[in-house]
Amino acid sequence: MNKWVLSVIISVFIVSILSIVLPDGKMRNHIKRTFSLLLMIIIIEPIFELKNLKIDFDNFTFDKEVEIQTNYIDFIRDSEVNSIKNNCIKILESISITNPNIELITDESLDNMVEVEKIIVNLKGAVINSEKEHIFIIENIKKVLSEYLKIDSQMVIVNGYDFK
Repeated sequence: MNKWVLSVIISVFIVSILSIVLPDGKMRNHIKRTFSLLLMIIIIEPIFELKNLKIDFDNFTFDKEVEIQTNYIDFIRDSEVNSIKNNCIKILESISITNPNIELITDESLDNMVEVEKIIVNLKGAVINSEKEHIFIIENIKKVLSEYLKIDSQMVIVNGYDFK
């Protein structure tokens, strides 16, 4: 009985620590559900022993391994990157720049989200409205994109703009 109480306490402690440490997202929910299931099994184990049902939890394994579908995760990340690119293009269109070429450099180490580290805006081939004054066009591009992406303006690189 003491062994059972100790395993329940340790399991509850581990589940509590995991719920604090794990980042928000789908993986957190899956891990919490798995540990909750294991906690329920540990809690009801004495009931099986009372009924003389012998269950060997030491050899309790799943028949199929859970495999992360990297293709789906890559698809979701690519969709999010494309969405960010399209939003950057719309922002640039709002300051009279059309058809820019945008490259995003993202942090691949994050599990569930895309974080932009740097953006490269190539204005070669872009159309800039000549009616508006664009003396400070590069600073303006850096300002609006750094505010949208929540990055330092030095991480916004603008190429291909000729001062004519």
